[in-house]
Amino acid sequence: MSGEQIVSRHGVDLKAFREEIVPAAEPVVLEDLVKDWPAVQAGLQSARALGDFNVLANYWWNDARQAGSPFDWDGTNGARSGSKPV
Repeated sequence: MSGEQIVSRHGVDLKAFREEIVPAAEPVVLEDLVKDWPAVQAGLQSARALGDFNVLANYWWNDARQAGSPFDWDGTNGARSGSKPV
């Protein structure tokens, strides 16, 4: 891949991903992959909206940790508390 341009794709659905991108086994930039994510939408509105979103996300994250959610990181090696090897 030395010196080659990385391909950029828009509007890739699951079918195209499985049938075109995976078999090609080449790097590709998926331009609009996360365009509908709430954090992205907030950031497109304004820096203030993104900041407000982050405050809400942090509130949810801390609340989930206190409740013993599976997203509760143990802080030692990146594993989730109580998680089992896959």
